Amino acid sequence: MRRGPVLAAVAALALAGCGSSHPPRLAAPDRAGLLTRIANVRAAAVAGNKDLALQRLRGFVREVGRLQRAGELDAATARALVTGATQAQQHAAAEIVPPPAPAPAPAPKHDEGKHKGEKKHGKHGPGGEGGD
Repeated sequence: MRRGPVLAAVAALALAGCGSSHPPRLAAPDRAGLLTRIANVRAAAVAGNKDLALQRLRGFVREVGRLQRAGELDAATARALVTGATQAQQHAAAEIVPPPAPAPAPAPKHDEGKHKGEKKHGKHGPGGEGGD
């Protein structure tokens, strides 16, 4: 069972309150950047690409740390975001399942005795004309 959207939902819930109650407030571009990262995690999870989803979660955590060190994100919100991302990483192994492989295409059927592209030769000589 694929529950890819569930993986990113944990972090998305924590992100919903980014900067809303604790100074400093997270600037709109930084908030949008984190939301984009979560959308990218979700897309990878839905596609069944566990490695990419985990890589994107690690990138999300690094960005949260960068924002906190830069003073753009308070410690409590950063902690909540990292906790959500960590939980998503822990559940990824069970929740992200690659899509089933497509069924192999049936082998093409060959018509016995028919060869396309062959032309019948006429009664004319080697030059294509009759012998005068």
